[in-house]
Amino acid sequence: MLIIPYKGVTPRIDKSAYIAESSSLIGDVEIG
Repeated sequence: MLIIPYKGVTPRIDKSAYIAESSSLIGDVEIG
């Protein structure tokens, strides 16, 4: 899993969320 901050904002992921290993999360993202 790739998690990249963009313009100082990091993706937020809830502990209950499932994220596939092949995922890319970049910037202002909230999951869960």
